Amino acid sequence: MPEAGPARPGFSFVRMWAGDAGHTTFSEVEVPGPAVRAEGVLNHWLRDIPATTVNIIELLERRPRLDLHPPPRRQWVIILQGAMEISTTSGERRRFERGDLLLAEDTHGPGHRTDDVGEERLVTLNIGVPDSWRCPGS
Repeated sequence: MPEAGPARPGFSFVRMWAGDAGHTTFSEVEVPGPAVRAEGVLNHWLRDIPATTVNIIELLERRPRLDLHPPPRRQWVIILQGAMEISTTSGERRRFERGDLLLAEDTHGPGHRTDDVGEERLVTLNIGVPDSWRCPGS
């Protein structure tokens, strides 16, 4: 079996959070850590994250824009299919597509806007995390 390419120092995801003034912003989080060989494969892990809820959502119709709203809880949002765009009160806008990982933590303040975009129906996996869990790099 060919050896894997050079190991990166970790992987990244987008964190969406509200600052002290309540405005939502995005930041890239690099998950540090050494590569670990498990079952013969080189891996990076962010392990044993506690979960409070798991929801799979498929939009059967195009959803109108969701105006400013905070998420219902701290949660991971994983795009399984389709795409969405999120904009913040500070004017930032990001597109999230299949395979993207977002940690939504802007539970106080006005929140963010969400648009269903793209040709495919949007399917997300939303995993709630308890307030006691600390995101690495935050």
